Amino acid sequence: MQFIGDVSYSLYLCHSPLIVAFPLVMGRTHSFVEGTLIAVAIVALAWMTKILVEDPFRRIGRRTRRTRPAFPMALTGALVLVLASTLIITVRDTQAREVATSREVSITYTSGCFGANATLRTGHCPRPFDISRAAELVLPYVDLDPEWCLTWFDQDWLSCGFGDVTDAVGTIVLVGDSHAAALANHMGEYFAKHGWRVVSFTRFGCPRLSPIPFGLDRQTPAAELAYAVWTRRATAELITRQDIDIVLYTSHEAAYSYPESPGAVRFDPVTVAATLSQVVSPGKDVVMLRDVPELARADVPTCVASASSARKDCSVGIGAAFPDSPQDRTGN
Repeated sequence: MQFIGDVSYSLYLCHSPLIVAFPLVMGRTHSFVEGTLIAVAIVALAWMTKILVEDPFRRIGRRTRRTRPAFPMALTGALVLVLASTLIITVRDTQAREVATSREVSITYTSGCFGANATLRTGHCPRPFDISRAAELVLPYVDLDPEWCLTWFDQDWLSCGFGDVTDAVGTIVLVGDSHAAALANHMGEYFAKHGWRVVSFTRFGCPRLSPIPFGLDRQTPAAELAYAVWTRRATAELITRQDIDIVLYTSHEAAYSYPESPGAVRFDPVTVAATLSQVVSPGKDVVMLRDVPELARADVPTCVASASSARKDCSVGIGAAFPDSPQDRTGN
């Protein structure tokens, strides 16, 4: 404890640069072993700083009472830190641009071990699930359109058109919550090539797959009322509008099928079938799109970036990833 007290000020000075420098230089968080080595390096550097810098300055101060030499040293240290930080940032920025360029090339060409191409026959990937340098793990955080069309808590209704909105051969209505809204831009881009218009009926936390209006579990009375108002309008639009050809439902199924609160409204085959019957009866086609898999860690990019083994720490079995869904048991 006396040793730690002696080097405590140097520990204070040295710990942050080493901890921050590792992810900047390596592009990932440290493992347990690497973290232990960093801690040892911090203590060693603090001890050396005390012996080589602190103690000599103390001795100089005792003999001469002069403090002027400390100012050039402090200025030199500050300049070194600024220059080193600038160099690190410049190197990281260059690396990021190189990765972005490589990613664009991978997206442009339909071969290679990147994204969906890795699992397609055109990819020719012997190990399609390996994380390559082109797999920028930060990308999923910024890939979602910041202006996405989604009815929010303080809104009553928001619907947008995507794809061929002028002279369409037909109209597809995408219905659901934020999981559905995340698909709207991509669906619009795809179906525009085939002459279809895509219209979104989406609200945060509201699936519209039950004749009983409900949304995410444990919401405020105001949010529950907003769910009911939106559900009734969406139902009326789907039933009465003659320009709608196909209704596509998708949502965060597990959140509504298995809510945490006892007695909460949930999906069940009867209510789902009742909703589908309402929409099918006027002559519209209904498509049910299964949700993305449920994973052990909701924050997948962070898990993959920090895990010692992505397959072991961030993956689950098929049964857990796709839990039993009432939509599969509606009989439709």
